[in-house]
Amino acid sequence: MATIFDYSNRDVTVTLMRKEREKGDDVAPIFWRITYNRKRKYLKTGFTFTVNDWDDFLTRKLQKHKDIKDTLRNYRDITLIPAISDLVEKNSFSFDGLDAKLGRAGITSLNEAFRKRISDLFVEDRVKYAESLESTLKSLESYSGKDIKFNSISVDYLKKYEKHLIDQGKSITTVGIYMRNIRTVINGDGEPYINAGKYPFGKNKYIIPKGEGRELALKLGEIHLIHNYRCTGTRELYRDMWLFSFYANGINITDLCRLRYEDIRDGEITFIRKKTKGTRRKVMRIYIPMTRPIKEIIRKHGNKSKDGYIFPFINGLKTEKQIVYKVGDVTSLINQTIQEIAKELKLKDGITTYATRHSYVTILENMNVPRSFIKNSLGHANESVTDNYSNMADKEERYKYNSWLLPKSNAEVVKSLIETMELNFN
Repeated sequence: MATIFDYSNRDVTVTLMRKEREKGDDVAPIFWRITYNRKRKYLKTGFTFTVNDWDDFLTRKLQKHKDIKDTLRNYRDITLIPAISDLVEKNSFSFDGLDAKLGRAGITSLNEAFRKRISDLFVEDRVKYAESLESTLKSLESYSGKDIKFNSISVDYLKKYEKHLIDQGKSITTVGIYMRNIRTVINGDGEPYINAGKYPFGKNKYIIPKGEGRELALKLGEIHLIHNYRCTGTRELYRDMWLFSFYANGINITDLCRLRYEDIRDGEITFIRKKTKGTRRKVMRIYIPMTRPIKEIIRKHGNKSKDGYIFPFINGLKTEKQIVYKVGDVTSLINQTIQEIAKELKLKDGITTYATRHSYVTILENMNVPRSFIKNSLGHANESVTDNYSNMADKEERYKYNSWLLPKSNAEVVKSLIETMELNFN
């Protein structure tokens, strides 16, 4: 059955299809099938469908799958069809030629390199990063047009583009994000599109600006003050998610929302960060001791069926884009709640979920906890031989250090609260 994604140009046809590995597979991957001279080539989309959902898709019940539709349409219109059309018009179509077009061999401008990277990221379900690159590309094209040659990206060009962004009212933080995105795309997969002699980034060349840092860490007494703040309903839920993030090694909200009951093993939660999955970066498994506050928060707010996700925020969502936007909503509600509570407690302004990670690190560092342990707890990989993570802290050590963050007695709670109140009122 044809779909709205099918395409034909002379002897080349493109069909979006569900390819079962074995007859009757419940879930099967979706591919682009390119046919030429009765030969076929298959390109992965990164999506899978059940039989029923695929039938819905084919019969154009597309509202149910709008995010997938948009991603597939973007890849088809921005990457696949232009590559095929160019080869066909030159009477030089071949599967090898198509591979070259879809790879870096066919990329002659910064715009094309951005679009390829964006397409790859969407296929990898790295939606937020892809959207960040889309924003940068839109800004670049507004500034320099839709055919920015690599040899035009010089130190002078980057300085002028930086001034343009600042004149537009962009913050130094945003400028830094845009410039890092440009550098990432130019760097390609380890072989830069610009040779070393003309490469514009680095020492004595263009230095990417950094925004002014903020004091994000809270004192342990302030954490305990938030912990003991009495609240109910949704305010308690989002306050507790902030506390969970702190006690769980400063886990970010993306990973918090994706935790599953199956990740709880032998008295610890263990997972790999979403940020590092599917990348070439060295990845580490993170271990979070199930300390008393973590157990209590799961007991209060966890899915009662005790299967699937631990917390109920992304239940029923099918696409990565839906999940990313939902996590963004949850993060906003946590930030709003914790800022309201902080105001009532007369703590510093602007406390967000970022403060949990910074506080976890700073407090443990001030307790003289080994830096290697802190890096392990955060999931930071290091390639150096002398600072590798082969000596993973054992469970007893993880419980010991994370337990230092907890109030040990009612007297200690009162002491922390008094110290914090004195800190904020004197």
